[in-house]
Amino acid sequence: SSSLLQNTPGQTAPQFPEIGVSVYSNPEKLSLNDWINKYSVGGEIFFSGITNLKNSQLGGKNSFSFESQVMGITTPYTIAALNDTSVIGVHFTKMGPDTTSLENTYNQVLSTFKFTQ
Repeated sequence: SSSLLQNTPGQTAPQFPEIGVSVYSNPEKLSLNDWINKYSVGGEIFFSGITNLKNSQLGGKNSFSFESQVMGITTPYTIAALNDTSVIGVHFTKMGPDTTSLENTYNQVLSTFKFTQ
């Protein structure tokens, strides 16, 4: 068995990724705004408790930034259309009392994000 798959006694495994990049399907070729509306509360729930929705940039593409709250956990997202049928999202989970360092890293990821062709 691989030692990568085993925890050392007294060691905890990570529960959630601190920063994530996800690609979501958009087979109906919805605009980014319509896609957010469809997959938030009131539509087919994917995002919940959306606040602070604003226009932004991700890798030079028009995007939206917002926060989603599920079960008391706030997750900031920045999403952009990757192409006609895909949406890309960059996010981090605000867990714990001080997420300043993680938020700084997240902002650095956003500011240096680059799409390649």
